[in-house]
Amino acid sequence: MKMRIVINKKPITPTTTLRTVFSITGLVASFYCVISAINKHGIVGPVFLLPCMYTLLIWLLPNCNDIRLPGRLTFNMVIFGRYVILPVVYYANQKMSRFALNYDYMTYAVVLMLYEMFALFIVLNRTGYRCKLKIEKYENNNIDHGFIYMRLKYGPIIAMLIIAILGVLLYRNQSLVGGINLLSRNNLAEEVDPASNFVNVVWATLVVWVYVYFVMQCHERYLKRKNKKYFTYSLLLTIAIIIVSFISQTTISRWYTVVTTVTSLYLIMKLYPGNKRSVFLYVVVPAVILIFIASIYKNTYYLTTQESNLRTSFFELIDPTSVDTYFGGPVGVNNAIGTKISNSSIGLHSIVYDLTKNFPVLNRYIDVEKSVADAYTNYIHRYDQIIPLIGQSSIFFGYLLSPILTCISIYIFTKTDFIFYTNRKASAYMYAFISVWFALEIILNLKINASWMYNKVFPFAVIFGVTDRMSAVEQSDTSLS
Repeated sequence: MKMRIVINKKPITPTTTLRTVFSITGLVASFYCVISAINKHGIVGPVFLLPCMYTLLIWLLPNCNDIRLPGRLTFNMVIFGRYVILPVVYYANQKMSRFALNYDYMTYAVVLMLYEMFALFIVLNRTGYRCKLKIEKYENNNIDHGFIYMRLKYGPIIAMLIIAILGVLLYRNQSLVGGINLLSRNNLAEEVDPASNFVNVVWATLVVWVYVYFVMQCHERYLKRKNKKYFTYSLLLTIAIIIVSFISQTTISRWYTVVTTVTSLYLIMKLYPGNKRSVFLYVVVPAVILIFIASIYKNTYYLTTQESNLRTSFFELIDPTSVDTYFGGPVGVNNAIGTKISNSSIGLHSIVYDLTKNFPVLNRYIDVEKSVADAYTNYIHRYDQIIPLIGQSSIFFGYLLSPILTCISIYIFTKTDFIFYTNRKASAYMYAFISVWFALEIILNLKINASWMYNKVFPFAVIFGVTDRMSAVEQSDTSLS
């Protein structure tokens, strides 16, 4: 009697594919950076250790990637750019970011980033494993009752009223779509009176609500009528909100467009799981184009130099200065250490000023100029740069506890990732939004994160909380009748 040996192979999933790509790319980048560090000069500090450490950790810790979750995917893309792409750009150009008062603390900066990387991978792997178990338990035990749609009493009338309000706001505040001037050099010089912060908050909140309302309406009709045109409508609505988020940013900020894109992408894939390829193609492509345009305008000389064109501007984007700014790289951390050493007046107490600097009304009564963010810009004499999170955290809590804000961010987006995955209501958008935003915090900082909480997350929580409650009541009344 012959014995049959059965080998159970684990299925190749998009998550394992992504991990393999990151690992192989990281290995190649590590060899390149090590060889470049031996043969070339111009890079201060052991920057080559960043891709080496990244590749080792991603091989050893298998539960860090899960592309089903918006925050986790975003975070993995960000740290890949920070620890792999950025060092390669450094060594390929044989220079570092020029936005530095000096490079005296580069070795310490790299060591601090290595310490942060080790801590975040441990937390990322642990939370990823626990989240995976919770998802498996949910999928095994869950009875799918479908989505709780936005079946509001007089819902269409409410939607039309909100659209009318948006029209009035736009008529009275042209700057709400002032970013459209980015599409033309000639229009860039036109002066547009900026809208108040309150108007901007109301505009962004209502635009998101209208988007989610109509997408949910399309999905409900898609299931009932089995008509693919409603899927097409959902895609068009998603492309529309990405464009609106882009032209709403008069400061040429890419972050709101990035967060809106990823959030909308995951919401649509949640609603239409069988059409993920089409969703990815028709949503991601226009979003990447818009983000590329915004980056060209903000981080190159395209606007200020007539000789500059798209081709030369593209190569300016992969300049060490631009990439270091994008990803909160070693030079930014070097500057943060310099800020900490040169300014004895900042410390743990400064966290109050960073948290309240952009808090509406309250910031008028607090001396927010004592914030770490301001100390950083004063130190390097540049007011267009932001202190990286690890640098800011080291000032608040000291070097030993410096990764704490990064680890807290991981816990938060892991929590909201799972809530998004299991959420069957309109508020799923909000939870995906929170996940993506906290995943980006590692390359931003606490001050910016707090500002977005005040201006985006809290208003979203209010409007979707009310909507979910009203929708549940309406559906309960309908089922009873």
